[in-house]
Amino acid sequence: MTTYWLIYLIPLSFALSPRSFNREAKTFLLAMFGLILIFTIGLRERVGGDWLPYLLQFQQAKNTNIFDVFDKPDIGYSFFMWISAQLGWGIYGTNLICAI
Repeated sequence: MTTYWLIYLIPLSFALSPRSFNREAKTFLLAMFGLILIFTIGLRERVGGDWLPYLLQFQQAKNTNIFDVFDKPDIGYSFFMWISAQLGWGIYGTNLICAI
């Protein structure tokens, strides 16, 4: 949790900075901050109480076909998990897709 609070210090430091940035610099900094968030969220490991159930669900997704995805209660997440499993990206690929 500390990591997430520290990440919030990045935009806070820019907001409180006496320096003014032009439009291109602001766009670039916002994009970089977005990438930091995407990779921090997408590449996390063993976070939350639902980590093991998601790993088990991912193992099942490896051995199913695309039509089985539509029988799941959470179609969107199951679809991303199935794509990640088929491409060999692992659970991290699923997390990265969801973070984006």
